[in-house]
Amino acid sequence: MPFHYQLYDYWLRSTGIWVSPLLTLNVDWLNESEISAIAQIHALERVEFGIKMSWEYRKKLDSDYMSWCVDTKHPNVVFTDKSISHNSAPSIFSYQMRDPNRLVMSVGKYEETIVLESYNKRLREHRYEGKLMRRLWETKVDATIAPLAMVS
Repeated sequence: MPFHYQLYDYWLRSTGIWVSPLLTLNVDWLNESEISAIAQIHALERVEFGIKMSWEYRKKLDSDYMSWCVDTKHPNVVFTDKSISHNSAPSIFSYQMRDPNRLVMSVGKYEETIVLESYNKRLREHRYEGKLMRRLWETKVDATIAPLAMVS
């Protein structure tokens, strides 16, 4: 069983394509070479699994991505390939599973809460310095059943 089991289970249920009025978001598992790249950046030794997210905005011609993984030696921490700001430096986020359906991730003054309301509906909230900046309802239109890679 993974050390980060609750987080793993949460993302297992979250993989797939999500749409909102703002964007289309694809959530999928990292493969072993993608995991290795992030592990090397952060000098991680016991990576369990990783997630990649890519998105395309619906009202402007722009897209982006972010990948991250977790390591058994680091509880409640996510290691990313880039930051949430406009620079591309790797980052480290804290995370909390408030319950099996509510994930809160934070770095610095930024916080994102993602709540799985059902199999195909979720709420994402972005806060900066505690102030709500954006609230998005997303609907899942496609789902991946099993992870591509999990490293132990």
